[in-house]
Amino acid sequence: MRFLYLLVCILLYVGNSFAQTSTTMPSPHHPEFNDYYLNPENRATITGKVLNLPDSVDREKLIGYAAVALHQDDQKELSTVINPDGTFTIELPFSVPVQEVWFWLGEKFYTALIVKSGLHIEMDYAALAASGSNYWTHPSVTFSGPDEVLTDVRGKQIATSKETGLEFIPIMMERGLSSKQKITKLDSVLALLQASDEDLLQGRNEQASIIIHNERLTEYLSLLNVVYWNEPMPEKLLERYLAHSPVIVSNRSRDFYKYFTASQLAATKRTVMDQLQITHLEATANPVTTNRFLEKVDSTYSPARADLMKLYLEHDDPLINMTMMEAAVASMTVPWCKASSSARLEIQRQEVNQLNESLAGKIESISPKELGESLGYLDFGAKLYGANATSGQALLDQLRGVFHDKAIYLDLWAVWCGPCIQELPFSKKAHEAAGALPIEFVYLCTESGGNEEQWQNLIAGHQVPGTHLFVPEAPHNELLKLLLGRGYPTYVLIKPDGTVVHDVPRPSELDREKLERLLGGE
Repeated sequence: MRFLYLLVCILLYVGNSFAQTSTTMPSPHHPEFNDYYLNPENRATITGKVLNLPDSVDREKLIGYAAVALHQDDQKELSTVINPDGTFTIELPFSVPVQEVWFWLGEKFYTALIVKSGLHIEMDYAALAASGSNYWTHPSVTFSGPDEVLTDVRGKQIATSKETGLEFIPIMMERGLSSKQKITKLDSVLALLQASDEDLLQGRNEQASIIIHNERLTEYLSLLNVVYWNEPMPEKLLERYLAHSPVIVSNRSRDFYKYFTASQLAATKRTVMDQLQITHLEATANPVTTNRFLEKVDSTYSPARADLMKLYLEHDDPLINMTMMEAAVASMTVPWCKASSSARLEIQRQEVNQLNESLAGKIESISPKELGESLGYLDFGAKLYGANATSGQALLDQLRGVFHDKAIYLDLWAVWCGPCIQELPFSKKAHEAAGALPIEFVYLCTESGGNEEQWQNLIAGHQVPGTHLFVPEAPHNELLKLLLGRGYPTYVLIKPDGTVVHDVPRPSELDREKLERLLGGE
């Protein structure tokens, strides 16, 4: 144990040293990042060539990519055209010093690229097709150019982690561990991961070592905020977190800033709850919480870090979210942060207006038969339908027409969604808690990625009562977007008057009191 402790200390010191020597690549919380980001000439380019590509393959969208953005909503899945000679070019959409890019060749190959200045990729389509679906690395995929080493090591990092199972997340999922116990386990895994990285970096250039070590430490430090979500982070760990400067704009660096913002916002909520003697839900919606959070970050951190934190100030309820974003944008001084938040705020306004318009029309009462083909009734109270709606709006109108005199608790889910399935067993208890309350539980499962047999088996296996619809992918996606859902599962309450409550408890959190408060407008 003493040896392991010393090893951890040494490696953490090395990781911090790498972070300090990488200041020529400004982190998002450095003031220099703004000028770099706003200059389109700093955008890196990826080139490549696909060998042995059959003429029958569609070249328009075979190659897809998503450059990681510091806010999830700014990240888009894009595609590039493959030229007749097999070549292609990608100009990345953001100007950042070092960028993580998720890249795929149809269903044949998927990996993560790390791009600083330039990368060239060559792929043998025939070889990839012959070996099925391939992830992270493959002998017929080669990299060259300035960022060859970065990308090669990153792919091997992920592949090694998948093979060994050596990851931080399982520790975070362990229940019953104290914060101190989790940190001890995380430290042990960090030492092993850094040792594995060191093996992959043998003989590689110094810059690659700096960037890869920095990224690993970013991943570790981001999780400190999750460990101490509901309690103050120890001063030494907080100092260590604040001293770190992420180099790559990646999923891990986004978490690094997002999780810290969430932990600081949670601390502000606790203070407001105590001072105003209100509930957590009330403190979340109270403008006092937002204003105090903004005052705190502006007085504690540099403008660059404070505005970056404001980027992640958000809420599931779009009306509360707009209020928070408006206050955040008004206080921002860093141009790139203000531009990003302002654009998302405008989109949010448009989406809320669209949802209000979709709920404003008069709803005709209809029979449940109009939902689609009846697929049976299960004796624990489940009614199954194959949805016939051709659009999200039509599906919404149908549901409101059938249950015009009730509130509708909507559960949008998928058979492949783990968190969705984990909630199903609690749905029966939620039904029992509702009793005779005027509420209907409606479950909308997307056809995407599943089939009717899987869907029915899950409903029967967990004995989920209520109204169940198996919905074609297109209208399901449209409704999810219309209701401002961010993925699966999405839970929404729609009242008879068309009022939508977005921030509703999931089934495992529902009880009689919460249901009554939801129906009563609290």
